[in-house]
Amino acid sequence: MCDTPNNPKPSQSGKFLDQDTWEALQAAGFTKDELSKDQPFGPVIFAYTRKQAIEDGVLVDLTQPGFARILALHGVRVHAAMTATCFAEVVIRELTPDTAWESLCRFGKVLQAFRIAVGESGGKTDRVYFTIDGVDDKPVAMYAHIGPGDAGEPVLTFMLEGED
Repeated sequence: MCDTPNNPKPSQSGKFLDQDTWEALQAAGFTKDELSKDQPFGPVIFAYTRKQAIEDGVLVDLTQPGFARILALHGVRVHAAMTATCFAEVVIRELTPDTAWESLCRFGKVLQAFRIAVGESGGKTDRVYFTIDGVDDKPVAMYAHIGPGDAGEPVLTFMLEGED
């Protein structure tokens, strides 16, 4: 198939193809080999975005007031979120006006442990592991991962060890 500005290869879009688009491109004359160059496993059947995870409550958005200020004070300049399970274990079980100050203090401790772990790692990894005292004052093993967000931008996610 001829490659012109009006007829670009599907790979030039930089986006993953869904089933309908995949089939439409095949009908337009693209071969499976051409389509598979960017997507060797075929079209995306299902995707769950970070935005959806925040809306569903699976992730807690840490850019909300209070938490965002603490992130900035600790030098975090990318979008940050924490799994809801991790948030309940290390920050606060129930966020209310009465528990807000305690939750901000605990979150500050998470960020201190995170910064120490980043310093010890030399910055040559996409994740760092550390332990912090949880809500019940028992040690909780967790990690922070920096990776691509929904649009490929860098994002930071705090999780319990074993979560993904």
